[in-house]
Amino acid sequence: MGQVASRFSGLFARQAANHRPNDDEDPEQQLTFANAAGSYFGSHFLMCGGRFDMAKPEAFLFGENSDLDLLGSRSVPFPYASPLGSDEVHPLHLLINIRKESVKFVKIKNGNGSQSNSALYRLEFTLDADCSCFVQIHFNARELYQDGEIQFAYRNKRVSCSDRFHFETGSDQTFNSFVFDSSKWDLADLTYSGGLYFPVVIVIQTDDVERVQMQSTMCTVDVANDSSHALILKPLRQKIACDGVIYLLQEMFGIENKETSADGSTDDGGLECIICMSDIRDTVILPCRHLCICNNSADSLRYKVYI
Repeated sequence: MGQVASRFSGLFARQAANHRPNDDEDPEQQLTFANAAGSYFGSHFLMCGGRFDMAKPEAFLFGENSDLDLLGSRSVPFPYASPLGSDEVHPLHLLINIRKESVKFVKIKNGNGSQSNSALYRLEFTLDADCSCFVQIHFNARELYQDGEIQFAYRNKRVSCSDRFHFETGSDQTFNSFVFDSSKWDLADLTYSGGLYFPVVIVIQTDDVERVQMQSTMCTVDVANDSSHALILKPLRQKIACDGVIYLLQEMFGIENKETSADGSTDDGGLECIICMSDIRDTVILPCRHLCICNNSADSLRYKVYI
């Protein structure tokens, strides 16, 4: 479950240029959830057929208030039919994904084989695609919803993005085609300190499909504490645009990928519920997302007054 918002239902109405170099408004001066005081939410929320009081109406239940600034400022009708009663909620079928934990800079060696004085870094990550897609990197940019499509605005008013790198259908694909030259950048411009502009935005978007999807990975750049002082690319947030709705992606802890042994068998060890110690974990506890248990144990906890 997560918070959902969007400005336009036809988010990908056109496949025109995906940037807007002349952005007259300064979004850093706009009223945002992160820099404004007050209560944004009601005194209670509804979940699983029950009503729960809000301890802090000024706080976003499923994350930080600043996360809401990434979802757009105007809501539109939800494009999917709402489930009735306790009907199962069907997950979205996402066609593209960048594995957040794989995003990194790899320092390129100089001609003499040394990395010490090299200012060049290769941007690498692993992606999965169920259709053809392309990858593009934007710098000091923020997403802008203009005329029914996602564009990008840049802090310095100049378009600063890479070429498009195209991929075909396939999982566990490696992206390493873009070389970043740190000598052309001020380190202060590469460090995220708040606001709507992110130093590095990695975009992957479906190509040649009717219902376009786009995933954005917002990153900052840090400097290593060791003697190398190498640059470290650190992903901060991920979100996906699908069917005109923006979803902020959140990690869940406690349900890990199953390990496959050399003979091709899957090891289910360690996946049992920590309460009953028998059934497989398949339910996440919200809003913390740090505890996963089985469905039967979740039902038992759900109807207890004190947990």
